[in-house]
Amino acid sequence: MRIAAATAPSAEAAESHRIPSVDAFRGLAVAGMILVNSPGNDRPYSWIAHAPWNGCTIADWVFPAFLFIMGVSFVISFRRRLGLGEPHGSILRHVFLRSAVIFGVGLLSSAIIWGATGTFRPMGVFQRIALCYLGAAFIFLKTPIRGQKWVFASILLIYWAILKWLPLPHHGPGDFSPQFNWASYLDRVILGRHLLRPLYDPEGLLSTLPAIATTLLGVMAGERLVDRGPARAKASRFMAEGGALILAGALWNPWLPLNKNLWTSSFVLYTGGISLAAFGAFHALYEVLHRAQLARPLLVFGRNPLASYFLSEMFYGLQEFLPARMPNGSPGNVKSWLCAELFGRLPAPQAALAYAFAYLFLCWLAMDFFYRKRIFIKV
Repeated sequence: MRIAAATAPSAEAAESHRIPSVDAFRGLAVAGMILVNSPGNDRPYSWIAHAPWNGCTIADWVFPAFLFIMGVSFVISFRRRLGLGEPHGSILRHVFLRSAVIFGVGLLSSAIIWGATGTFRPMGVFQRIALCYLGAAFIFLKTPIRGQKWVFASILLIYWAILKWLPLPHHGPGDFSPQFNWASYLDRVILGRHLLRPLYDPEGLLSTLPAIATTLLGVMAGERLVDRGPARAKASRFMAEGGALILAGALWNPWLPLNKNLWTSSFVLYTGGISLAAFGAFHALYEVLHRAQLARPLLVFGRNPLASYFLSEMFYGLQEFLPARMPNGSPGNVKSWLCAELFGRLPAPQAALAYAFAYLFLCWLAMDFFYRKRIFIKV
């Protein structure tokens, strides 16, 4: 991990190659991840909470959006490095090193939470980011665009076949329930009790495979982005193809439910389609209509994505683990106390949302300081 200040000539040159729509969209994804993971109580609006099992809410979309734009981003970076003559082997070594560091950050986060809860979780958001980055970057460097499409389709169909038709021990074919599916089963067998939920982990082992497919969607969008051609045509194509993927995922839903916990193939298409269409809209706004100044609030998170998310998770977790006496005298934690003191007069869902936005704003202020100082933490 290194800290780069964008003041040296080399840093200024790198700045000139940045694409505002990519940085802004990444910032939106990070802001969404912070918002949905930081409610003030346990009764948030359903649209900002994860679906209990099947279904897809805004909260379920933000992590796929981050993986999607991660794929777009490293294509831009790798294409530039390849164009400067850097060999594939050098880039691959960087990919493996960066993946290991991100995975290590995830383990550090789990270890900190373990100290407070007594439960260590070897998988998590950072670990999934690391594995998706490693898998999708390797596929990008080793296969042409046509091969990437075949890999993407193969992952979705094979994962569907495993979930639907491969018999579980002592049960038969899975039924997409929390207990009787291969993703949950393997997590329980391999990870034991070290899961986020009693029966499964939403960032588990087998479900990382289709998450790599989500990142590959970003890779294929990035390939098109760096090609020559008018920005207007690219934006229109992104939005049209995104709409087609949304429709495909929705049509698949009756046979393979939209499910973030399992990261089903239909979920990949549906959320990937939303991401692609939304990115097309961002590209039109910033590169066609030239409204780059509107990206400024999102760049604060978009230029320091992993640092923003890591710090937000650590400070939010600290609030949850520090005990505090509630206004009514009952035991609670600092988060609940702050929510009750600041927003206690609001209905519970509104209080949860108000607290989440307030916390998001505080995170933004902290990262805005880094942005104004041109301090960007690179992993």
